[in-house]
Amino acid sequence: MDELDRFSRLVHLLQEAALEPNLWDAVVSEIVAATGGSDGILFSPELPPSMGGFWASKAILPHHMETYATHYCSKDVWRHSRPNLYRIDGRLIPDEELIDPVSMLRSEFYCDFLKQLEVGRLVCGVVHSSDSPAVAGGLLLSIFKPMHKERFDAQQQELVRRLLPHVRTAFNTWRLLGAHQRTHELSYATLNALAAAVLLIDRESRILFANEAAEGLFAEADGLAMRNGVLVGATVRETARIQAFVAGLFAPLNGAPGICVHPVARPSGKRAYACFAHPLPPGTGMYGLTSTPAMILFIRDPASRCTLEPEMLEQLHGLTRCEALLASLLAQGMTLHDAAAIRGISYETARCQLKSVFGKTGCYRQAELVAFLVNGYRR
Repeated sequence: MDELDRFSRLVHLLQEAALEPNLWDAVVSEIVAATGGSDGILFSPELPPSMGGFWASKAILPHHMETYATHYCSKDVWRHSRPNLYRIDGRLIPDEELIDPVSMLRSEFYCDFLKQLEVGRLVCGVVHSSDSPAVAGGLLLSIFKPMHKERFDAQQQELVRRLLPHVRTAFNTWRLLGAHQRTHELSYATLNALAAAVLLIDRESRILFANEAAEGLFAEADGLAMRNGVLVGATVRETARIQAFVAGLFAPLNGAPGICVHPVARPSGKRAYACFAHPLPPGTGMYGLTSTPAMILFIRDPASRCTLEPEMLEQLHGLTRCEALLASLLAQGMTLHDAAAIRGISYETARCQLKSVFGKTGCYRQAELVAFLVNGYRR
């Protein structure tokens, strides 16, 4: 393989690694082989893997990086002899610019750490400078050889230098895509944590996301369902009403769509679902592309009972365990008689506990207490 083919292959691997994080070790290994090295690492020197730092390598293992961060980072003669060199993006730094071989052999860094790894020669590329806002402490591409080997020659150094812009671009793309994906994961986790059914849908009523509560509601098949990825009602007429409601929400109303409410009839005869919708503003996504206009739809089932965890009531209102268990049942709409029966206590005991709950919450009637527990205000 000639020099141009080798360089083209490495650039292609970097482009693939930007989209597939599992390829970074393979990329580092290929760069090490192409430059005549024995070991290599692409890493954030001040952030070890256990603290969220970046790390990809050939032959250098995670526990080596942890040892380095814990014991030898402050003794790294390569980094501390001329720290200003690491503040320049794209700078290529061979070991002979940092320390002479005799001093290196006498250093604690070499004797106690590098020697065990059979590392002594270095060519380092600054992917992100040490004061970069993108990566705390910077990002370095370091290629190594054993101490008894010849230093990296001019051709090998030039290959690393030419690769640095491509490493930087691939890393930045990988980091950007990872942050984008993480934001989606956190958003979806938040929506799934809600007890209410939540949908994200577009103007054609296509469901872009349904949280776990919404999937449970679809499974009940009582007025709302997802068919071929589209939100539908129990009948053709109801489906047309839902889709007209959704389409109308995207149409400008006095210059800006607002929050809309729509009831959905249920074949079971239970009270209609109440759908509360609000359009989401179109955002600028990756590479400046505008994301698909969508709206968020909250579906409330008037027949569902509110469930408040007793542990939460204990902490919020200073209730005892028995008082919290009773208050939780009352918040679900039960009478005091029913709550006492479920708890296995007498009605008089339940009344006594309820009076204590009144005193701690500032409420005087059961209806006022339920409103306070469920909505956070008294009525």
